[in-house]
Amino acid sequence: MEKKDIIKEAQFFMAEVKKIYKDSPYLLKRCARETSNLSFYKMFPRFAHKIANYGDQSYVYKIIASIYSVNPISYTEHESLGISCKRYQDIKKGAGSFEGKFLRFINSNNREYMFNSGNILRLFKLLNRESIPVNYENLFFDLWIWGERVKDNYACDYYSIGAKTLI
Repeated sequence: MEKKDIIKEAQFFMAEVKKIYKDSPYLLKRCARETSNLSFYKMFPRFAHKIANYGDQSYVYKIIASIYSVNPISYTEHESLGISCKRYQDIKKGAGSFEGKFLRFINSNNREYMFNSGNILRLFKLLNRESIPVNYENLFFDLWIWGERVKDNYACDYYSIGAKTLI
């Protein structure tokens, strides 16, 4: 898939997630905690074939739905998750345990571990506590192409090295 196709897919999926969250936030949260694909197939029938056939990338859908269920604050500015995490760190001055969560997240080598470990949900719950928004379309894209370039970009943004969008 090309970048424009992935962003379009992200927008389409986010519209569905927001609708479900608006109608029943509890249902989305419950589904997000389950590791079985069956609940996702039922909740997102239009995406069932993608969740079934995209291998490790199918976890992008699960991760996005899960984190939206704990942090429904979104925005459209083009910022990486590294910048959102940096905002939290700046607000909470010296929140060392947060840095550890951020590092565990960016050191995740595959999306399945990222989803099943629960670390990503804890990270987004903390962002939600401080009302720090997330650009879910960008995050969807970043998770779709997850690799060293995305991780480096997040780390540069978090530590304010000054490098911008390496992708």
